[in-house]
Amino acid sequence: MTISRRRVNTDFTQKEIIEVRTVTQKVRQSLPSEVKDNFERITDTLDRDEYVRRLRDNGWTLQSIADTCGITRERVRQLCKEQRVASEFVDGLTIPDLPKRIVTKKVPKRIDPEVADKLRELKFFASQVRSNSPKYRAEAEEFTALINQQMLDGISVVTLSKVLGVTHAAITSRLVRYGYRKINSDGKMFQAIKNRP
Repeated sequence: MTISRRRVNTDFTQKEIIEVRTVTQKVRQSLPSEVKDNFERITDTLDRDEYVRRLRDNGWTLQSIADTCGITRERVRQLCKEQRVASEFVDGLTIPDLPKRIVTKKVPKRIDPEVADKLRELKFFASQVRSNSPKYRAEAEEFTALINQQMLDGISVVTLSKVLGVTHAAITSRLVRYGYRKINSDGKMFQAIKNRP
């Protein structure tokens, strides 16, 4: 398995990291037609059983082998447990490699450590704001503006919630209450804050 990371320009303004891996396909395997031809050429059952064992040792699934040679998965499993037989005929047959597929995965953007420290510092003061009190209101405004800026920069709510130790709903409701996001709800937690500077 090979792993490489590259930057991909998706919207011409924000770059994100994509992880690209090549992995062995483990489901819905299908043996090549030449293997089916090999099974048709095999006349001895001991040679067939040894060919089945070698395919299985190479990583092919029970189902793919069973579909190709016309026996059940259970019989393939039983054959793989039986004692091996030396077979010159099977030595000449090809054992195909497993199919590969490319998997891409978006790696979430990481928050800058300095910004994370600033958010943690402001979180204490922002959590001290009660109702419509002006005490620590400036710090709460700065905290919420910094959260909003991080989200605009591509940092996910999940990443922010892990850094701050709060729930996704807490971040969302804060952004709505301070006017950075809009939501259709009559809930008290989404009411706009009055007397903002």
